[in-house]
Formats: sequence, structure tokens, C-alpha cells
Amino acid sequence: MKFDLGHINQLACVSVSLNGEYPIYNFVLMKQKKGEISFVKINKRIVTLKELVKEISNRNPVLLHFHGKGILNRKVKREENYRHSILLNAHLDDFYFTDLLEEKIVYSSVIRKNAVDEILQEFAKYKLNVIGVSSGPFIAAPLSVFIGKSNFVVDDINLKVENETIISFDKMDD
Repeated sequence: MKFDLGHINQLACVSVSLNGEYPIYNFVLMKQKKGEISFVKINKRIVTLKELVKEISNRNPVLLHFHGKGILNRKVKREENYRHSILLNAHLDDFYFTDLLEEKIVYSSVIRKNAVDEILQEFAKYKLNVIGVSSGPFIAAPLSVFIGKSNFVVDDINLKVENETIISFDKMDD
């Protein structure tokens, strides 16, 4: 797969599932060589951070992606201060937003900062270098080109995408 990671040669993409009493980690360890990305290692359902560190090493930069309970996914009109329409009567500084901006619409996933910061503190204890954080299903839309599908499920959200643009999203029944 062609992709540009800049000066980073190896990167761990870690998914943090917030669906129970404790987080579950899934990861993909990617390596870039001559502009090509290869998947070095993939593992699912790791229940402790200690196990995760053994798998990915604390020498690799980490991208964290949160999904599951506690994440609000919304579609709103793209206008000034659109975030206020997502969280009425809430203090916006208490939340992290992952936004996919389209011409007239914003797809936004929102998570409480304290939920993310708690995980980040644990990662820091193991000296993991977290270089980015995101949440929700919408950031997968641009990847539809690589996946080769227009309909796919991210966590419990069914996304329909055409030309890297979200057409619709629906929460799947439990």
C-alpha cells in the first residue's frame, strides 16, 4: 500500500475499545520502506497495557483511536461554532472532537477528555510516545479508497461512502 508517513519508519496504530470495565486494545504495527507500507504485526483483544507494550515496543510512535461506549457521533451543518449544536449546555473544553469536514456537513465524534487523558497517563507510565488521538467511525471514510468498499462497519456503525464522502451512517442494532 502506498502511503506517506513522513520521516516515521515504523508506527503502531492502537485501537482502544471502551465497551466494558477495562479497555481492550487492538493494534497494527506498520513499517514504511521506500514509500511502501507493510503490516509487520497485527494483534487483537489485548487486555493489559503491559501485554501491549511487549507487542509494539515503546520505541515506536503510537496513534490511538478510541471507539465504543462514551463516544457521541453526530452529523451537523457546517457553520461557525457548529460544536455548540452537538453539545448543548456543555463545556466544550471538557471534550475532544474528531471531525470530518465536508463542504456543507461535519461528521463529528466526541469523547470526554477525562476518559482519554486517563488512558494517556497509563501510556506515559510505559513511556509510549503517543503522537495522535482520534475517536469514532468517521475518520475511516477516506480509507474507503484503500479498502475498496463503499459500505463497511466501523465498531457498531454502518458507514456508506462514495468518493471518500459519507453518504449515510447508522448505528447497528445490538
